[in-house]
Amino acid sequence: MLFESIFTETLPLWLCAPYSKGGLQMDADQIGNMMGIFGIPQFCLQVFFYPILVKSFGDITILVGSSLAIMPIFLLIPLSHDLFALEDSTSMKFYLGIVWLLGLCMINLTLSALQRILNDSVETRQRGEMNGTLTLGNSLFQMLGPFLGGSLIEWSINGELGFPFNHYCLFGFCSLVCGLNLKFCTAGINLKKESPKLVIQAAIKTGN
Repeated sequence: MLFESIFTETLPLWLCAPYSKGGLQMDADQIGNMMGIFGIPQFCLQVFFYPILVKSFGDITILVGSSLAIMPIFLLIPLSHDLFALEDSTSMKFYLGIVWLLGLCMINLTLSALQRILNDSVETRQRGEMNGTLTLGNSLFQMLGPFLGGSLIEWSINGELGFPFNHYCLFGFCSLVCGLNLKFCTAGINLKKESPKLVIQAAIKTGN
C-alpha cells in the first residue's frame, strides 16, 4: 500500500534530519539497530499471533481495526520531537521505539488482512492473476513511495511553515492516505456483500 511504502522507506530520512528543522537527529547506526530489532516482534506477530486473531475476529475486523489504529499512531511519531529535547535522547528513543513498533505491527496486520480478503474475493483459478496484480501494485507503490515521501520531507523541513505543514506533514499525509485506503476497501467489501442479494432479487423477479 502507498502509505506503507512512504512510511517505511522515508521515515529514516526524517529521523536523520536536524533537530532544529523538526527531525530527531539520529545516527544511521541507531536507526539500523532499531529497524533490525523490530523485525523480531513483527515475525512473531505474523507467524504466531495473526492466525489466532483471524480465528477470533476475522480478516475484515482486523483490517478495519488496524487501519483505524494506524492513523493516530502516525501522528504520535512526530510528537516525539515536541515532547523531548535533544539532550533527553534516552526517553525520546524509548517513546519512539514503542510508537514505531506499534505502527509497524498495525501495518503488517492491515497488509495481511487485505491480501487475504482480496484472495478470497476471487475464485481459486483467478488467484494467480490476483497475486500478480498485487505484486504489480506493490512495485508501483515502492517506486512512488520514496519519491513522494522524500519530497514531502524536504518541503516540510525546509519550508519553515507551521502545523500541519511542518514535521507533521509526512505523517499527516500517511494518515490521510490510510483513511482513504480504508474507505475504498470497506466500500468494495460492502459492494461484494450486496452483489449476491442483487442476483437473488433479479432471479426472483425473472421467475415472477
